[in-house]
Amino acid sequence: MEIYKYIEKIRNSEATLISGVIMDAFSDENVHFYKPLLEFEFLKNPTNEETEQLRNLIEIFAFDDIKVYRDNSNKLPKINEKQYEKLLVLTLIKQAMTNKHLKVDELAKHLEIGVDELYEIFIKAVYSGLVKGKIDHLKQIILIEFVCPRDTRTTEYPYIESVLKTWIESCKHADNEFNRLINMENKEIEQARVLEKYALEKNKQQELLRKYQIESETRPGLQKTHFSSNYIERSKYSSKEYMRESSRLSRN
Repeated sequence: MEIYKYIEKIRNSEATLISGVIMDAFSDENVHFYKPLLEFEFLKNPTNEETEQLRNLIEIFAFDDIKVYRDNSNKLPKINEKQYEKLLVLTLIKQAMTNKHLKVDELAKHLEIGVDELYEIFIKAVYSGLVKGKIDHLKQIILIEFVCPRDTRTTEYPYIESVLKTWIESCKHADNEFNRLINMENKEIEQARVLEKYALEKNKQQELLRKYQIESETRPGLQKTHFSSNYIERSKYSSKEYMRESSRLSRN
């Protein structure tokens, strides 16, 4: 990530220049992840108010949004216009992480900017590769198709773990249900095959009976009797001769 070049600069800079390096990172259009900065010991355990304020500002750029900055701006280092715009982009990303249908008027109100400026912020986020989506001008909604997640606080890990476990269980349930439906469909297919085979065999037997009836009408040696709407075939042939005759007819 691009942030690591600033981490290297901090390691090689004098203490009085570190704040400037971090502020440059906030202005860099290619940097959007700031959590690694918080790994420095002097930021983990600040020894003065200025360093503590700098750490708080890093946390806002890493985890929070523009509203948190506005509510605490009097206790934070001042940021320039470019850095403020970066916070607007990061705030849009944070909103897109939890809502795939962003209402334009509500988001513009949250950012405290106009609709046209909101569209510019969204386009900037798209060109930065942080989000993919489109603007529905008719419905006044920004439709989010993809969003690159922002940094996560360590304290949020248990919640993320529980969400992932729930997702895994739902996937297992979906997989079991999918397999059940496949097995059910396979059984239905097998039943259909059996029925089809039975129908073909029945048609074959009916065709054999039809041929035999035709033969009985042309050969005096065969006699037919009607009984309960079914024909009972009686022949002067022996059983062996009858089977031979049936076999011959079935081949025709």
